[in-house]
Amino acid sequence: MALGLAAGLAAAVPSSANAASGKQKYVKVSTKYVHNWTFRSKAIKACVFFEVSGKITGTRRYAYHNPEGDGWDTNWYYYYKIKANNPKIKAKAWPRKGSGCDSTKKVKLTKLQLKQAWNETRCGLGLSYTGSIPFAISVNSTPGCKKHSLGTLSTSHSGPITGASQSNSGSAIKFKSGVIARKGDAIGFKAAARVTGHRKIKGVGKSDSVSKSFYAYLK
Repeated sequence: MALGLAAGLAAAVPSSANAASGKQKYVKVSTKYVHNWTFRSKAIKACVFFEVSGKITGTRRYAYHNPEGDGWDTNWYYYYKIKANNPKIKAKAWPRKGSGCDSTKKVKLTKLQLKQAWNETRCGLGLSYTGSIPFAISVNSTPGCKKHSLGTLSTSHSGPITGASQSNSGSAIKFKSGVIARKGDAIGFKAAARVTGHRKIKGVGKSDSVSKSFYAYLK
């Protein structure tokens, strides 16, 4: 799946609901995410294992008053300050073995390139970043959304090298706006990771790459 694909995870807001007012409890929520894959490449005659990890955090409260009485409608939440904290990607190269890979050994590559792409999950939320790691934020037009935001971070690691990582410690990519969603809906990001490995085979430079999409959301 291509990098930068948007996903509509947040539910639509019912037009008949009344906006909430008054004091209520604000709850901080967080969920860790870890996803990994193994890419077995014929071109560079090696396997590349890569993994993404981090933590999604946010704050929520009830979004609407109960239309049938006093109190709050507990079926709808307002989420804000939603962030992907310390979004890490790491990769390491293994030799191929038969139809699989040998994770007990290492392979030297001439270069590893790592890329993360983070999408807003609802049109108009917008993206920004905090910390010292400069995510590139772009705004494009997509079907159904005139202003769709995408945050990317690419790094290149020269070899000989058997592995590399983007640690991004202390950094976060976040939504500029809050979002209203029904209780139980997935709230967070649709993201993608791309890894490109380079290796010399009989003196000739070869390269191969793979992209994987994943969800990172609050539960």
